[in-house]
Amino acid sequence: QGKQEKQEKKEKKGKQGKQEKQKETAAEKSSNVPSHASLFAYGEGNPFQKIITGQIPSYRVFETEHAIALLDAFPTVKGHCLLIPKARKATILDLDDTEAANYFSQLPKLCRIVQQAMKAPGVNVLNNNGKAAGQAVFHLHFHVVPRFEKDGFVGIKPSKTIISKEEATEILSAMQPFVDQETKATS
Repeated sequence: QGKQEKQEKKEKKGKQGKQEKQKETAAEKSSNVPSHASLFAYGEGNPFQKIITGQIPSYRVFETEHAIALLDAFPTVKGHCLLIPKARKATILDLDDTEAANYFSQLPKLCRIVQQAMKAPGVNVLNNNGKAAGQAVFHLHFHVVPRFEKDGFVGIKPSKTIISKEEATEILSAMQPFVDQETKATS
């Protein structure tokens, strides 16, 4: 029985060591990632800033203290709108909780307006954060796109294979230090 206990302790210690090493690896990876602020600088003089200040005309759907909803100047489909915050923020990553609440409270309203006015059976809400994600104007904005059967709009395409437990575990492990950081900040 003594040998079995020693073996169990050794296995338990090995598992704990492996888990600690995984945490350290995730922490090392996270410390090598530059903060979002260094990646996404606000684009001073961008078209949305000029719309907010009245330097560029726009077709406004509605305006609140914190946001402007407007028709996209280069619509993908008829009724394509944008929601822009009045705050000078490059991406969604730059919003604090209060700014996010003020801005995002307007998104469902714009979606309902677009869906009902265009008699659309569906609506896409799209946002790009950073050049690699397709962001061209570095002022936060959401696209609200009315959708119709066979409209030709190509959205996000799902993978043909389901995520594996191993891949999910790896991704969740990499995310955990950031989850802890973000949820601590709001607790």
